[in-house]
Amino acid sequence: MPSEPVTLASLLAQSQDKRPIPEAQVATLIEACERYRSPCPFKVGDIVTPRVGLGYSDGGLPHVILEVADEPHRHFAPTEGASIYASAFGSRLDVRVANFVKSGEIVAFWQESWRLEPWTGEDRP
Repeated sequence: MPSEPVTLASLLAQSQDKRPIPEAQVATLIEACERYRSPCPFKVGDIVTPRVGLGYSDGGLPHVILEVADEPHRHFAPTEGASIYASAFGSRLDVRVANFVKSGEIVAFWQESWRLEPWTGEDRP
């Protein structure tokens, strides 16, 4: 069976796919599952950062844990402009964090602890 011709569009599509090889995907997914199923490893005052590749921006920048929820806040109610297909739908928000935004202000918001890791200051954006 003849192979598809190589086109500029097909080369660009391949170069934009940043997924690791399938074996690495499986290992990373298993680690993510274990982190998701584990209790929150952080306490109030811990300095954390979003884990790169898990959907949060500002990976490598410091955030402080303000609160650890006794029971996670579940996000199952779709709102106007939000979709049940969005990654936030069904999220298990168990920590409230604060960080600096580009304007220099400090903002606070809820996140999922499994997507965070201790901040070391080594991986700055």
